[in-house]
Amino acid sequence: MKFSENAMCAILLCSYVGIGKEDAFKPLTLKEWNAFLDQAAQSGQQPGAIMDPHFLKETGCSREYMERIERLVSRGGAAAFALEELEKKGIDIVTQFDSDYPILIKRKLRRKAPPVFFYSGDISLAKK
Repeated sequence: MKFSENAMCAILLCSYVGIGKEDAFKPLTLKEWNAFLDQAAQSGQQPGAIMDPHFLKETGCSREYMERIERLVSRGGAAAFALEELEKKGIDIVTQFDSDYPILIKRKLRRKAPPVFFYSGDISLAKK
């Protein structure tokens, strides 16, 4: 699977993919994710800009929040291995930044739509 920077940002910040049982940090809640998207938009950035360490400093986030985001983003390697394992099992992932994301879910739920969606089978069926 190949993901855009924005899609990878959603996966790293909003899912448990690649988080071990021993890890004490948790992904962002939907409310926190929406606040993050708002911060990115206010600063004129795409969510994928999180990969740039200066991005968070420019937004004026608290130190605790920045550390949490950095820990979530730093697990990119573990997430890549976990995504590969899911794919082998027939489980795919789509984010709200992907064209395959079910448009009806986006329209109905708007800001309550899950940023990351796991599925198995033909995602195009969700368009009906």
